[in-house]
Amino acid sequence: MRKTAVILLLLSLLMGTAGVVGAKDSSKVVITAKGKKYHRPGCHTLKKYVKELTVEEAKKLGYKPCKICKPWN
Repeated sequence: MRKTAVILLLLSLLMGTAGVVGAKDSSKVVITAKGKKYHRPGCHTLKKYVKELTVEEAKKLGYKPCKICKPWN
């Protein structure tokens, strides 16, 4: 019975982290109206942001990651 519980726990951990591997590109970042970088929502360099989108979307639009907050390079 104990082996079964350990196996189930390990499987649940493995399954839970399986989705994390590709999670970087689906993480939310923010952009400004005139900027060329995307940022973490709490980046201290931002005064005001305009739009929230995924890293993948930001990259497709030509934005580069902020070198200060390093949002999921």
